[in-house]
Amino acid sequence: MAITCCSGNNFPTLSHIGIAVHPLNNLSLLSSSTASPSNLPTFHSKEISRQLIHQSFDSILTVNERLLVTLHSVDLVCVVNGIKPHQTDDEATFNMLVDEHHQGRVTIHSQFHISSSHGVSDLLTIVDQSYLPEGDFPEDIIHITTSDMEWFPVNKYLLTPCLKLTRYVQSGRGKYKDNPSPLLPLDQCSPDAPQDDRAPHVKINVDCCTFDRILLFLTSLHYPKHPSYNFKLELSEINNLLNASQILGLTALNDLCHSKLSTFSSRVRRTSHFRLSEIQRRNSDNEMLLILDGMVLDITRWIDEHPGGAGIIPTQALNMDCTVFFEIYHVSKQALLYIKEFYVGELAPEDEEVLRVEACSVASDGFLRNLREFTSEWRVELEAMDKVVHKSL
Repeated sequence: MAITCCSGNNFPTLSHIGIAVHPLNNLSLLSSSTASPSNLPTFHSKEISRQLIHQSFDSILTVNERLLVTLHSVDLVCVVNGIKPHQTDDEATFNMLVDEHHQGRVTIHSQFHISSSHGVSDLLTIVDQSYLPEGDFPEDIIHITTSDMEWFPVNKYLLTPCLKLTRYVQSGRGKYKDNPSPLLPLDQCSPDAPQDDRAPHVKINVDCCTFDRILLFLTSLHYPKHPSYNFKLELSEINNLLNASQILGLTALNDLCHSKLSTFSSRVRRTSHFRLSEIQRRNSDNEMLLILDGMVLDITRWIDEHPGGAGIIPTQALNMDCTVFFEIYHVSKQALLYIKEFYVGELAPEDEEVLRVEACSVASDGFLRNLREFTSEWRVELEAMDKVVHKSL
């Protein structure tokens, strides 16, 4: 059987896909099951959904298209009997959705609804059948309102690792079937969120930008090998994401943040200052240590990636306080995000004073104020002098 899936980004993404299932060979299945209800082949809708998402991910599906999956040595024909595109406020995309209401692209957020085809109930059994939902929003959506009152409609499946949201993710199932999630007061909901649907609404004490990163992380968990969903944790966002992971009960992100912090702690010198003589010696041995407002930055492994080229720093910024050059060449605040990645400790105050006296020019007060405010959360605080008393002296 020919499968007509094709890749493409110029199609609307699908939120829900209805699938009707029947066996490929009715006669052989009927003879093998002897038509007795007690021994009919049984398939779980989740099994079929899992096969379909792997088979059609990032591909275009068309209403009435047929897909073939094999489970427990039985070939099943899965007919696309309906689709629902994701909602959008963009007029051009909306028009495309209207024009292409019979086609769409499968994404991680697409939900398959599996049911048996009409007239085959005597040939197979499907556990937990579901049907394409009516209305604008799917049944498996949770409406999230962030602390800054932004609205995110999120697939329940994506939020499964968030343990603090379990009662919302499992709403209508198990012990939560007869104990629905509490209603969120209207004044706590984002003004953009729908008020007349049956989906759970929850407000979280996480801002929209941080929650957007949370969603990217969750997507990377579900598709760890897909290159489009790689997640890179930046040191500058660890505090916000660590706090959010604790609010949501997202253990995997909590562990990742602590791992990154441990790496930071292990490389940073916390019990003594760097002396200028050590920095000069290491720089002469093909390392690359910079001094920035008293901070010592090790850029040895990164120097070849420097956007300004690998030659400008060695000729202009070594063995001196390079803060003024940092201000001159780095107009965007984005450059500040890299500082923590390279930070390894603090220069001895007496050496810092020597460099200050020798400096031909200094950074502006405004830049220094911004720099110190940005780095104050993680810079190491040491005594003014490294005093070590030895009994033998």
